[in-house]
Amino acid sequence: MLTLFTLPSNTSSRQAQKHLSEMGVPFMIRHMSNQPLTFEELKQILTLTDDGVDEIISLKSGIYKKLIEEGINFDEMTLSELHYVITKHPTLVRAPIALTDRKLRIGYHHDAYRTFTPREQRQDTHAPMLEILRAEENKKLEQNEMIAMGRA
Repeated sequence: MLTLFTLPSNTSSRQAQKHLSEMGVPFMIRHMSNQPLTFEELKQILTLTDDGVDEIISLKSGIYKKLIEEGINFDEMTLSELHYVITKHPTLVRAPIALTDRKLRIGYHHDAYRTFTPREQRQDTHAPMLEILRAEENKKLEQNEMIAMGRA
């Protein structure tokens, strides 16, 4: 089951929730401000990232800037220290985070969330576009045949 970790007043979190609902994807919502990431969830998320901590921390957040000014060095933190900091400051984490046992998406990008849509449903959404492309291709073939016949 997909877990969607969100933050209140976060537009991307609302967009992700709406998109998943519209696509009929079953998911559970966890508000990180009320229920921070557990140590195990943090480990799982970091395992699935490409860039580690840099990928999950909101570098633009005010709390991040404040912590940097206070001398916090995220690159030198242990996992336990990182967990402690994000538990105390949940808005430090980029939201939303969509997580299954093998898939992770951080932030919201409409196309990236298609990976959570069941395969059959993804194929159904491609069908109208494929029909349009086939019709255009057939029209080009007919035009080319007409041109070739005119030359013969």
